[in-house]
Amino acid sequence: APQRLFPGGSISDATGRNLSPDQALSLPAVLQAVRLISWSLAMLPWPVYECEGPSKRKKLRKAEDHPLYWILEKEPNREQTPFEFKTEIIANALLRGDSYNQVTRRRDGSLLEVWPLDTDRMQVYRSDTQLRYDYLDTAGKTWGFDSKDNEILHVKGFTDRGFMGYATTQRAATAFGKLKAMEEFGGRVFKNGVSTGSIVEADEPYKMEASEAKAFVDKLSDSL
Repeated sequence: APQRLFPGGSISDATGRNLSPDQALSLPAVLQAVRLISWSLAMLPWPVYECEGPSKRKKLRKAEDHPLYWILEKEPNREQTPFEFKTEIIANALLRGDSYNQVTRRRDGSLLEVWPLDTDRMQVYRSDTQLRYDYLDTAGKTWGFDSKDNEILHVKGFTDRGFMGYATTQRAATAFGKLKAMEEFGGRVFKNGVSTGSIVEADEPYKMEASEAKAFVDKLSDSL
């Protein structure tokens, strides 16, 4: 039976929090890092090369007449520019470990467009010879793709296992969790007027008049 491969989704860190890629992206440092890396790589050309010549003296040349060259450098689909398309691929690979993109073809089998898919809706299974991709669309229907059919462009992030990438939110879950916890703690402090709560203990019950209680609270606040 095919073995399901588990991508990097939300994961519990040392603080006991479940940190998703979207929550990690709310941290300014993570946002700036992902944006800088993905924008920098998206601005670069992604040329397609092909081999030509005898087997022993093959040379590489830019395959500017190949459909994939046009898709990567001119128009990946009807809704995205090449820059936007590449940015989404790199951002997903960084945050979620993998980027999945559906390849559509003309009737003659030539490439037509490539459409990004929601990484969180994809499940990947591995058999002895290939990968199978099951994608759950927004209508609740599951679409199956086999790697041998070349219908899914799968871009992996950093990995040492070959089949799927590691999500940054998994590898650095504790660090991100601490940053998020500190951010939320600071927000609660400032929301409270940068004031901390206080508890006053007495040896025995003591009843204060309203004016006396107000004076005591004012004096206590001035000392904090």
